[in-house]
Amino acid sequence: DDIIHVAYFNYSALSPQYTCYLLGSGLTQVPQQVDMPGTGMYTSIALDSYGQPAVSYYDHILGDLKFATRNGQNWLTTAVASNGDVGLHTSLAFDAEDNPCITYVDSTRGLFEMAYYYPSESTWDTLHLGDIHAETIGSYLNTAVAFVPNPGGLSLPTCAYIGKSGLLKAIWTEENLGQ
Repeated sequence: DDIIHVAYFNYSALSPQYTCYLLGSGLTQVPQQVDMPGTGMYTSIALDSYGQPAVSYYDHILGDLKFATRNGQNWLTTAVASNGDVGLHTSLAFDAEDNPCITYVDSTRGLFEMAYYYPSESTWDTLHLGDIHAETIGSYLNTAVAFVPNPGGLSLPTCAYIGKSGLLKAIWTEENLGQ
């Protein structure tokens, strides 16, 4: 597709927004509000295998990690994690079966974590990836999560980030999530 999808925090509306742009046409979709005002910082966008956008973000009023999917012109939102002040610096990706995976910071406990949706249980589970105060992980994470095939053919979530040393680092799990 020649479509650019964008999710961002609109400081005027104080809410997460979504828009898209069709390359070569000059056409831009009118921005859609993803969630209520007072939410939506640290947005990340990913497309599922059908090209439908989804957004992860931080609800800074409640201190929750949230996930939203688009259903036509409407957005369906859910709290993924809400124990403490969680959801800063999100990064969203889908696995081969369209199950979402989100990396984020739990600032209450000082942890770098990954949430993964288990469709068979209709629930999210959380994996601890590291301590943001440790020498290897910086306090201000700029992360990217993706599913990378391993030699056995499984696509495992891998997260890249810049460590305190300023070097690009990676964390991955050897768990076959969602299976």
